[in-house]
Amino acid sequence: MKIRQLEIHTSRLSEMTIFYEKVIGFQVQRKDSESALLSRGEARLELKMADHEQPFYHFAFSAPQKEFNLLAASVQSATSLLINECNERVMKSNLWKGDQIYFHDPDGNIVEILSPQSEKEFNIREVGLPSENIHDLKGFLREIPSEFQNDSDLFQFYGDQNGVFVLVHTDRKWYLTNKKASIHPISVTIEGEKDTTLNHPVLPYRIKVKQKI
Repeated sequence: MKIRQLEIHTSRLSEMTIFYEKVIGFQVQRKDSESALLSRGEARLELKMADHEQPFYHFAFSAPQKEFNLLAASVQSATSLLINECNERVMKSNLWKGDQIYFHDPDGNIVEILSPQSEKEFNIREVGLPSENIHDLKGFLREIPSEFQNDSDLFQFYGDQNGVFVLVHTDRKWYLTNKKASIHPISVTIEGEKDTTLNHPVLPYRIKVKQKI
């Protein structure tokens, strides 16, 4: 499941745009008073101005090792890296078998950068989708194949080795933080077998599937 584009809401459009351009190395494709579209490698990130809420999300980017090392240094010069129980700032990912870092961006989003083995291009690797019932959320996603088998009520990966949705219960705190997962508008574009759009009937989630060309 290759994740091509992530659209999130922000209460700090200008600060977020500058952060992702100057610190993470995205290029600004367009920007106005309501939104900004940025790109780097295979990843496209769209920021939209929030109405009244203070949204926050979890998502992860993936980068080749050389890029990861530069990104880790760039992030550490701009903000603090989160520390795990072993007092590590750069840690190992059990799922992706490589280095990873966590940090907060200007909106307080919990952002992760990974360096899986044999990674060739910067991309979006994870997107968090909180829900009060993740089994119902899996049903919503059933048209999208998943190789993960997990029946946890609190946390599941959904997708494959190219990319995953992180399904998490709203009672669960995000890793390395005291923040409980919460629901905010999100739109994700992924690569699939045929063009289709999944709009959740209750949650503010939209999944666009675009056929690979």
